Amino acid sequence: MHLLSLIVFSFWFSSGKTFGEDQPIQTFVIPHSHMDVGWVYTIQESMHAYAANVYSSVTEELSKVKERRFISVEQEFFRLWWDSVASDTQKKQVWTRIYNHMISYLY
Repeated sequence: MHLLSLIVFSFWFSSGKTFGEDQPIQTFVIPHSHMDVGWVYTIQESMHAYAANVYSSVTEELSKVKERRFISVEQEFFRLWWDSVASDTQKKQVWTRIYNHMISYLY
């Protein structure tokens, strides 16, 4: 999952204190894919170079910790991975993760 970008959201909770006082900060790290289809390399080059590894490793990592989540934003890479790389076991795992809201897709 080292190729995944991370979006970090920080939320400042004031709980009635004035600005500038010591206040807790809660941070959320959300792994997501960000591979621009056809930007630098062809779709096939990108798929074989890194995209296939992202989806395979995400599928594996989500099975380790049930609280993990992943957001996919490139449906073309996912479709290619599904059609040409994913095993039957990985496909079953993906369906389970989608059903359990562990994988989301942005359109």
